[in-house]
Amino acid sequence: MPLVVVDLKEMAKIADKNLVLPIGKAAKLLGISISTLRRMDDRGIIDTVRDVERGKRYFFKADLLNIKFNEYKLAREWVQPNNHPDLKKYKNFYYPIEATLTGKVTIEARQMLQGLVSDDYISVVISAAMELVGNAFYHNQGQWPDIEGAFYAIDITGRRIIIADRGVGLLKNLKLVRKSLNSHIDALKVAFTEQISSRGVGGHRGYGLKHARMCVVRELKKLIYQTGNARLEIRAKDNNLYTDVVSNPIQGCFAVIEF
Repeated sequence: MPLVVVDLKEMAKIADKNLVLPIGKAAKLLGISISTLRRMDDRGIIDTVRDVERGKRYFFKADLLNIKFNEYKLAREWVQPNNHPDLKKYKNFYYPIEATLTGKVTIEARQMLQGLVSDDYISVVISAAMELVGNAFYHNQGQWPDIEGAFYAIDITGRRIIIADRGVGLLKNLKLVRKSLNSHIDALKVAFTEQISSRGVGGHRGYGLKHARMCVVRELKKLIYQTGNARLEIRAKDNNLYTDVVSNPIQGCFAVIEF
């Protein structure tokens, strides 16, 4: 289970209230009951940010839309702590070897997007996805807690790619070279703004998540990224990092690219 550092004052803060909905409106958007939505939150299938002072939970609009995509639910189950996924259930989405997955991303994304968007745009989508794949494998070498490899799915209709891993997460990894990091939120901000790697400062690998961020800001639509109990949302044409402490910590990292 990942190291979780929870600051109740931080949980009471919401990075941007335009990105969330209260539970009543969230349930109405999905066409389900409030009790059903609460159960989904309790199972970790969808994230909430809690206003602990008022005892309320808020749901991210982007996650509410993604939850309609079945592979999103599977990916959320994949990263649940204290859960050992049945690999037979994930046979169409699980890639234990980095080279196999990078080949899949490169070939499949190009074939599926050909004719829908420009070749240059396809290259940006692939570039961002490849950095997330590389991050999943490279930073977990020799320290996978249980299942080595990554979950990958692409949805052309909804124009999204999901990449998730059951690794050690950003905080444990980056603390190897940045011992002052104390929370998943801090690790998330460093990873997306600095050129830093668990193998040392500098080098292309340490540039990966920062590169993925620039792909989204300049060309793509959105990136959602979670590690531990920290969630990040990046939007097109917006240099801000919207980070929140969420109620359901995960094992490893979970990313959704919308394009």
